[in-house]
Amino acid sequence: MKLKEILLILVCWVVAYSAFSEEDYPGSQAYNKTRLSHESVNAATGTFDYSYPLITAKGRVANFQLHLSYRFNKEGMFSLPNGWQLDLDFIKEKTAYIHGQDWLIDLLWRDETDFGSGLRYYNLHGTRFVDDAEAREIPGHKGVFYRYQSNHKDGSIKYFSHQGLIVIEKDRFGNFIRFDYEQPVTSLRSARLKALTDNYGNQYNFEYLPSELILISPDNKKTHVYFNKNGVEAIANAMGQRTEFTYINFAGRNLLRTIETPKGLMTQISYDTINYTNSSGKKQMPVVGLLEKMDLATNKKIEETHYSYSKDNNFTGYPMYSLSSDGDNLMDSQNKSYRYSVEIDRSDLVDSIPQNNRKVYFYNYLHLPIE
Repeated sequence: MKLKEILLILVCWVVAYSAFSEEDYPGSQAYNKTRLSHESVNAATGTFDYSYPLITAKGRVANFQLHLSYRFNKEGMFSLPNGWQLDLDFIKEKTAYIHGQDWLIDLLWRDETDFGSGLRYYNLHGTRFVDDAEAREIPGHKGVFYRYQSNHKDGSIKYFSHQGLIVIEKDRFGNFIRFDYEQPVTSLRSARLKALTDNYGNQYNFEYLPSELILISPDNKKTHVYFNKNGVEAIANAMGQRTEFTYINFAGRNLLRTIETPKGLMTQISYDTINYTNSSGKKQMPVVGLLEKMDLATNKKIEETHYSYSKDNNFTGYPMYSLSSDGDNLMDSQNKSYRYSVEIDRSDLVDSIPQNNRKVYFYNYLHLPIE
């Protein structure tokens, strides 16, 4: 693989991500071509993303934000149901989840310039992941120990415990956030974030009930997250405004069906399937087939988008390559003739004369768009 091609992977945040897998590494670098947004469909892979801002602390520690995020193929983390997690960075076995993206830990991997970030496929020079193999005390934080650290080009450093939990995040000026967890921690899935504290003494606290997470801000305002075995049912902000969620069982999975906002807007997701293979053979994964937007006040549909995926090939490498927790087999194949596509047909129904836009997107083996 040429250096130019690898660099394109990192700088072109194109629409392509996610495999239907609960392995630590999901089997496709396409995961990392989009970042979590409030509400979006990853066009090439048909996966629906949702993110709700819980904390937006501007002006301190690089404008720290914490979101509650949904991706249907992710294991529930931090005591939340499947598909949902706090978007905290963490280390799980051979995968580093950093900045909302999954990277395979590979301390021996090098790019064509012999640079090694410690993360396979990640060659943004100036960034490095380190496994110190034993517990060490974090400089300036007596009694706080780490095993892993992620050093970034902007001078920031993230420290992780031997269990993979982020414990300190600091910028190049010495500002920091400390992450405290309820003890004992038995797994990342059941870990409970107890408090976030910055170097100014501002603290966000978290309380847990059997089916509820409560976030308490420094000024004692509360955000409530209600959930059950299916997923998050509702989020109520400090003003009592509720965002509500429903689910549907499809292709053997419990998937997000609707999102209803306090402003009276509803998003409804309908699903289709595409094929993929792994070590167990041929399988199917759900993808978004139709996304509809409704105005509940008028009971009118204001937008709809249809997604159609190429039948022969798709981002998983099907049918030539299988998904694997050991790497992206499609990328590693360097098969320059491999192509997959998605057709997006979007209709804006707000105006008296509906506007329609249809376009077909083609991608190569690097999950990059081509003409």
